Amino acid sequence: MCKHRRKRHTNKQKIDGRYRQNILIQHHAYCRRTQQQQDYSKYQKRLKRICGAALLILDDFLLHTITDEREVKILFEILEKRCEINLSTIICSQREPASWSSMILNDEVSANAILKRATKHYTVVIKPKMTT
Repeated sequence: MCKHRRKRHTNKQKIDGRYRQNILIQHHAYCRRTQQQQDYSKYQKRLKRICGAALLILDDFLLHTITDEREVKILFEILEKRCEINLSTIICSQREPASWSSMILNDEVSANAILKRATKHYTVVIKPKMTT
């Protein structure tokens, strides 16, 4: 039996007199795990932890197309709650923000709402150097 532990990408930071975690998650894997969560109380606990983190980094954002309505709802709920309580979220993606809405199929309204919250304040696009 393997006794190795998976590396956790969290650290704690004291803000407003209490400790908050900074969390890095793989976007697609997180949505899939949360969507498969059958126990509503566990889902709420996980959502509260993610939404209350001092800094949330969503890595590989919309790397794959989202077709499941529950995944869209989870993503919207996270971004909405974090915007409401003014907590920082960094989104890393290999795609340009303009192409994100096409990665959320079957629901243009939700795609626009997610895009609006994901790009609300600042957008930094790093373009690779082209060598000849």
